[in-house]
Amino acid sequence: MNRQTILEFRSLCIKLFEGSLDDHESQRLNELMYHPALRKVYFGLVKVNLSLKFAGECCRESSELLSEETFVEQVWESLAEEEKNAEPAQRFESIEESPRRVNRKVYQQKQPRQISKFNLYSAITGAAALIFLFIFASLSPERAAVKVAAVRDSLDVKFADDSKRYSKGDIIWAEETIKISEGFIEFATARDVLITVEAPAEFEFNKQDDMQLEYGQLYANVGENGIGFTVHTDNMRLIDLGTEFGVYRDKKGWTEVHMIDGEAALVAGGSWFKKTKQQLFQGQARGVSGNGTSVEELDSKPEKFARYINSDHKSVWRGQKTLGLADIVGGGNGLGSGEYKSGIDTASGEYTADINRLNSLKSSSGNRYFNVKSLPFVDGVFIPDGEFGSVQVTSQGHTFSELSDTDGKYWIGLLNGAYHPRLNDVLPHTLTLQGAKQSYPENSALFIHPNQGITFDLNKIRQIVEGNQFARFTAEFGLSDSVFDNDNFVVPLNNFEVFKEGQLNCDLQVLVDGQLRFEKRNQSPSQKPSRVDLTLKPQDRFLTIIVSNPVEDNLPDSGFVWAFMREPNLHIRRN
Repeated sequence: MNRQTILEFRSLCIKLFEGSLDDHESQRLNELMYHPALRKVYFGLVKVNLSLKFAGECCRESSELLSEETFVEQVWESLAEEEKNAEPAQRFESIEESPRRVNRKVYQQKQPRQISKFNLYSAITGAAALIFLFIFASLSPERAAVKVAAVRDSLDVKFADDSKRYSKGDIIWAEETIKISEGFIEFATARDVLITVEAPAEFEFNKQDDMQLEYGQLYANVGENGIGFTVHTDNMRLIDLGTEFGVYRDKKGWTEVHMIDGEAALVAGGSWFKKTKQQLFQGQARGVSGNGTSVEELDSKPEKFARYINSDHKSVWRGQKTLGLADIVGGGNGLGSGEYKSGIDTASGEYTADINRLNSLKSSSGNRYFNVKSLPFVDGVFIPDGEFGSVQVTSQGHTFSELSDTDGKYWIGLLNGAYHPRLNDVLPHTLTLQGAKQSYPENSALFIHPNQGITFDLNKIRQIVEGNQFARFTAEFGLSDSVFDNDNFVVPLNNFEVFKEGQLNCDLQVLVDGQLRFEKRNQSPSQKPSRVDLTLKPQDRFLTIIVSNPVEDNLPDSGFVWAFMREPNLHIRRN
C-alpha cells in the first residue's frame, strides 16, 4: 500500500466522521474500503471511537468486537441512550464587585439540552479520528519488516522513476510498491507461489500470500503450500484453491480473470457491503467492471499471460502448446523469435543471418561433428556418410552406424523457412508441397537439403517451459514439387520430362539419443508428405534429424532434391 493512498484514505475517513463526504468521495472511500489493510485502519478508528466517554457505555456492555453488519446500528443506539440520560450542563460566570473582584458560582435551572444527535456523533467520531491519526502517526511502533518474495528473473524490465529497482535474487518486502514501465519480472514466494508480471504494471505484496494489483498483467502458479494465495484489486479479489490463473487490470479499473488450471474463488464488488461471489474452474474467464457492480463471462485466453521468462535465452513462454525447431535453426527460441531465411552452415557449425553465405555447394572431409556454439538449443551439425563408418551425432559421443554411403556433398545448408535462394540457374522462390506454397510465417519449415544432419538438445529447450516436458515430436517430411515449375529457373529446364517418376528422392532418419526412432526411404516430390510422430520421454535428451541421398540411387543431379520438414514441432505436456 503506497503512502499516497493511505493519506487519501485518512482524509476521506475524517470527512466521513465530519459528515462532509460528497458522492464522488463516498464512492472512492467504498473502493478503498475493499482493501483489507485499509479496513483494519478503519476499524482501528472505530475502536478509538467506542473508547471515548460518550460511547463508553457501549464498550462496557460488551467486550466482544462488533461485526461490520451491526456496528452502525449499535453506535446510534448508544448515542441515543447517552443523550437521554445526560446530566444537566453547568455554566461558570465571573462577576465584578467594587472595590474588589469576587468569583462566585451561579447555578442555573436545568434546561433540556439542544444538542443534535448528528452533531454529537460527528463530534465524537471526529475527535476519535484525530486521536487515532495522532497515535498511528506519532506513537505506534514501526511494524517489523516482512520478507514476502524474491526476484527469480527479469527480462528487458524498466522501472518507473519513482519505483525502487530490483535485480535477480533481490528480496521483496511487504508493502513495497513496485512499478515497471517495460518488460517482465518474475517472483517466487516462500509458500511455493510463482508470479510473473508484465509491464506496464503497479503492484505490491501485502504478505506472502496476498498481492495487490493496481494495474497491469500477472500470472500465478500456486503450489500445494501456497493454496489460499490471494490477488486483490480495488474491485475484486481472487482466492486460489490450487491453480494457475492470470489477472489483467487496466488503469480505468476494468479487470479480467482467466483460469488456466484448477479452481479459485472470485469475490467482486464496488462496495465492501455488497459482494458477488463465484467459483471459477479451468477454462473459465470473467470480467469485472471498474466499480465492481457487474461480472460478465469472457472467452478464456490462457496464452494472453506470460508464464515463464528466461533472461539467458530471451524467452517469454505464454503457454503455447508447441515449440518450433525451424525457429530455433533461425536463431530463435522456438516461440517465433527466429529470423526467416537465416540458418546454419553445416560444414562449419556457424550460424548466419546472411543467406548469401549459404548459397553454394559444400562437401565433407570425413564424419566430423560441429558444435553450434552460437545457438544454445542446437547441439551440433554434421555431414552423414556411411563410407566412413559410424558417425558422431551428439556432443556426448553418441554414434550412429546405419547410414548409407553418400557423396558427402550438400547445397545451401540448414535454413529457417521453405525458401530456395538464388543459386546458379535457380531463381529465389518459396518452396511448394503438392502445389501449395509454404509461405512464411503462415507455415513453419526447416529446409534441409540431402546429406546433412542436425541434433537438438532437448534439455536446454526444456528451460523455456520450466517444469514441463515434451510429449511428442511431429513433422511432415516432403520434397518440393517447385522443381518442376519452369518459372523457378533462369532457363526452362523441363525437369518434369527430364526426371523419371520417383527418380528424385532421398531418405529421412530421426534418432533419439543416437537410437533410430523413425525412417522413411525414397521420399519423392510426387508423394504425399511423410508424417513423423514420435513419443518423447522426460529422460530423452538429443533429437537428431538426418536427410541423405544414397549414391546407389544413381541420381543424375542431387541438387534438385529440395527436401524440407513442415511444422517440425515439439509438443508440450503440462505437468
